[in-house]
Amino acid sequence: MAAGAGISLLLAIVALPPAIVAHQLAVDVGVSSRSFIDWLGDRALGIAIAAATAAIGAALLLALQRRLPRSWWAPGAAVIVAYAVVLTWLAPVVISPLFSDFEELGPGPARDSIIELGDRADVDIGEVLVVDASKRVTSINAFVGGL
Repeated sequence: MAAGAGISLLLAIVALPPAIVAHQLAVDVGVSSRSFIDWLGDRALGIAIAAATAAIGAALLLALQRRLPRSWWAPGAAVIVAYAVVLTWLAPVVISPLFSDFEELGPGPARDSIIELGDRADVDIGEVLVVDASKRVTSINAFVGGL
């Protein structure tokens, strides 16, 4: 587990200087409105989550290699696929709220359009949420990102 977390942390440390430069450039040109401290806090939280998942993945990999020394790769591939499915399902519910605040979208044309689209696609939509991304990006960046 320590090796998995260590490798993840090492990669994050190597990527940090270019990420700092990229953040500063985004602030300089007006694409991002995040302060360096807020950005660094989110970055640290993301790195911690990545290190934890890498530690768990490393432990699973070693357990498979010990139990199935010749064919560990087959169940290992299945574990990776299962992990991706579970993470895709849980990330919006567990990880995203760590970084952003979500509120239910009130009645109106936007909500009605989303519910109608879900009905046409035969998808049951329980609630429609809005995230306040304005604390991270400028409106022009949010617009361009939506294209």
